[in-house]
Amino acid sequence: MTEGMHIGDSVTQHGDHNTGIVHHHAPLPPEDALRRLQVAVAALRPHLTEEDLPVVEAGMQTLALGSGAEPSRVRLALTRIAGVATMIGGVGVPVVEAVRGVMESWGGA
Repeated sequence: MTEGMHIGDSVTQHGDHNTGIVHHHAPLPPEDALRRLQVAVAALRPHLTEEDLPVVEAGMQTLALGSGAEPSRVRLALTRIAGVATMIGGVGVPVVEAVRGVMESWGGA
């Protein structure tokens, strides 16, 4: 390994004060991040209410590759999808994580 460069997890503990695990991961390519979100949303669909389904579907349509949506619409779509997933509970966690991945891969959306 090159001196001064670190790749992977780093755990530091001094006495009783654990700083935890620091993850050093590059964001996924945008297409992969979007695919991960699509898979997570597909698993979430059976748990969506009649009110939530159109919100999630509209958001996913905005995010479709090649949609050319402006950044503010993309961010709003991601926020709405994550909001619905959060309200559903534990089954929505993979969607929230996938939304974060899309945001990271698209530079913060």
